[in-house]
Amino acid sequence: MNFHSVNDFNFLLNRLSGNFFPLKVPDRQLTIIEKLYAMGILLLEVIYFFLSLRGFFILPVVEAIQGGTVNIAVLIEVLTLTFYMNYQRKPYNLLIQSVNHLLIVDSHKHVNILKEFLNPIMKVLKFYTIA
Repeated sequence: MNFHSVNDFNFLLNRLSGNFFPLKVPDRQLTIIEKLYAMGILLLEVIYFFLSLRGFFILPVVEAIQGGTVNIAVLIEVLTLTFYMNYQRKPYNLLIQSVNHLLIVDSHKHVNILKEFLNPIMKVLKFYTIA
């Protein structure tokens, strides 16, 4: 799924947000700058999470509950999904390769292939849609 040639703006926003999920050719490696940027984004998320937790315990209870509950819930969701998706990297890569192949070759087996590769990752997809 090479979206770079289709939509430059979407490609730019994915890069700026730290979304380095492999949507291109599997042989392409990330550059050192892209790896450092992705690690920096993850480090900022983790630091923000721990500072939010610290503020949650330092502030008075009413203020912390009113202002910090949604913040903590969103941060937990982001960190959980980030770590789970990186832990399950192989099924995601196989899914992307299968979808790329299906987009190139017209086949009637695409529903079965997608179901086969989506079954192991349905847990995180259900969690993401519910949250």
